[in-house]
Amino acid sequence: MKRPKPPKVIKTCGDAGGRTNDGRPCTRLANYGVKRVQDRDGRCKEHNAVGEALLQAKKKAVLDLFRTSLFSLQRAARQAAKVDSSTVWRWRQRDPEFDAAYREAQEHVDGVRLSHVEDTLYQRIVKGDASAAEVIFWLKNRGRQRWRDKFIMEATGADGQPLIPLEALRSVLLDDEPRPKRVA
Repeated sequence: MKRPKPPKVIKTCGDAGGRTNDGRPCTRLANYGVKRVQDRDGRCKEHNAVGEALLQAKKKAVLDLFRTSLFSLQRAARQAAKVDSSTVWRWRQRDPEFDAAYREAQEHVDGVRLSHVEDTLYQRIVKGDASAAEVIFWLKNRGRQRWRDKFIMEATGADGQPLIPLEALRSVLLDDEPRPKRVA
């Protein structure tokens, strides 16, 4: 007579001390990510010291490449850490410090890109290659006092207060009367 096999006990990362962000035990199988970084205690790749160090290194590499190369986030994530941009999004959700660093890097990149576009537009205007719309856009945004719309200058007084009551302006600008339906 054969002995019955004892029930198979499924060990999880939480059995070895791994915890999720909200403090509950991790429910991943012990040694999740066998081909990836793991430790001998049975904690999964996200809850062991080696895995955490590698994760922080990947986060830093993505931010450094994003900030210095002016690549898109997707390209920086793929080149620096071989991860998808959705992974970076999850990192941002789980790690407030990483999210703050990402926002700072994004602000820096946006500023550099804006400067580059402004310089390019200015060079096009000086060379005479810019369209009339580009020139008008530049003048209205850079020389606001001299090149703003005439309607705005006439509708406000010296103190910036409207000369015409706002309700009167709305009735003039917005056609409140219903339009007749077209008959085909």
